[in-house]
Amino acid sequence: MSPSQVWIGSSLLGRDCHGTYMRYEAIPDISNFENQFSDLHTVQDVADRYAEDPGFFDQLRSPTECYMAPDVESGVIYRDQQDCVVWQVSKDDGKVRTDDGLTVASSIAEFFLRVFIENKIWFKTNESRFARDSAGRLFKDNSDWDALANELRSDWEFTAMECDYVHFYWHTYQQAAQQLSAAGFKQWGDILPETFSPGAGAGFAHTNLSQTLLRSLCTLAEAGQLVWKKSFWGSSWLAQEAKDYAVAHNIFIGAEGQIDPNPDNE
Repeated sequence: MSPSQVWIGSSLLGRDCHGTYMRYEAIPDISNFENQFSDLHTVQDVADRYAEDPGFFDQLRSPTECYMAPDVESGVIYRDQQDCVVWQVSKDDGKVRTDDGLTVASSIAEFFLRVFIENKIWFKTNESRFARDSAGRLFKDNSDWDALANELRSDWEFTAMECDYVHFYWHTYQQAAQQLSAAGFKQWGDILPETFSPGAGAGFAHTNLSQTLLRSLCTLAEAGQLVWKKSFWGSSWLAQEAKDYAVAHNIFIGAEGQIDPNPDNE
């Protein structure tokens, strides 16, 4: 994924969301995935397919009730039911952008494939409270990817592609957990209030945050696994060394949980 490309999405197994949508800086690479949308190169292609076979797009069933809205003149191809987000294709380079100018995909095919994968995963793990809670525990408690993948395939009917997608978030979570463990933190409670869970807004109760710790937490934040409230950065709890690291790496968390490269927007 290009550094200038982000994703606007909702909660997912291994990824939290503060609100209906959130901006994600780190997302799985899907460039090598089989893509059933690969013949859709232009908005006209989308409009023609939608007119000829609207049922083709039923596979994009959305948890937020987004719907197909191909319009050749405006470049719009997909939109949220309340227009919280509208996705359109640039006439200059064919990339898919939101109505506020964020590039989310290098092509129409890439955009629809990611929407397809994420929506499928969401419904498989959120159709009931029991399913959502069980899937969440399964993800967080399992440090053996092969065992987790087998359970996702057998009990949750995940496809190989869906497992590969979720593996990105599992790996991010496990990597950060290992970094924290190596830094001497055995569990989240060692560094955060008891109310904290990956994805929940929380303040820090310690004044001596190491760069290793902050780096691990920022890794989670970029993948949507940790949402910080903006007030965190102005808190007196934040150690200067950790703040220096954040400033040096342009890592700031906005009010909506998104990565904000501009620290002056307090």
